[in-house]
Amino acid sequence: MLLVGLRPLFAILVGFAFAVILAGSTRLKVALQLDQSLAGVLQGFIVLLVLLSNGLRQRFTSDSTSIETPNPTTTVEIQRTQEHG
Repeated sequence: MLLVGLRPLFAILVGFAFAVILAGSTRLKVALQLDQSLAGVLQGFIVLLVLLSNGLRQRFTSDSTSIETPNPTTTVEIQRTQEHG
């Protein structure tokens, strides 16, 4: 859910990719004399990259209208109304 949201096709692809990484970690131990825990590190790195990219995308694509700034003409009109009233 963390990596794919509500997209079932992506869930299958991500599950397959993680299975490939786990299965390949046993071959890494035999062929390259690397530790099998490298697969867990790689998976964690992928998760962090996805979270970082999602956060950056939300930050830069959010519209600036979510923060309401006072309209200068409205502020002047309110001040005039208060002075006369």
